[in-house]
Amino acid sequence: MEEKTDASARPIECAEKLKVLGEPIRFRLIEALQAGSMAVGDLAELLELPLMLVSHHLKVLLEYGFVQRQKEGRFVYYSLGDDVLRMNKLNLGCCELSFPASEDQRTKSGGEPL
Repeated sequence: MEEKTDASARPIECAEKLKVLGEPIRFRLIEALQAGSMAVGDLAELLELPLMLVSHHLKVLLEYGFVQRQKEGRFVYYSLGDDVLRMNKLNLGCCELSFPASEDQRTKSGGEPL
């Protein structure tokens, strides 16, 4: 993704990020990574998707800064990018998208699990 510095580029960048998130698999990957870093194989198993498909979508999320990766031996672990998610809100730089609180988070805050 090319960096643009003028104010007119901001809506374009935001629209590109929203387009990236328009793919449900990418949104599911971000939700899964809220729990912490995971290897591609673990994500594929969790989401019940082919490994190559998960790897492709992670590459796109990486390109747009939604995720970061860290290699440990033979494995590559993905986690949410710095400042991507705060207080169950996905920060796009131009706007924020709210994630519903997980059952664990509702229980910790005194709420009733659904």
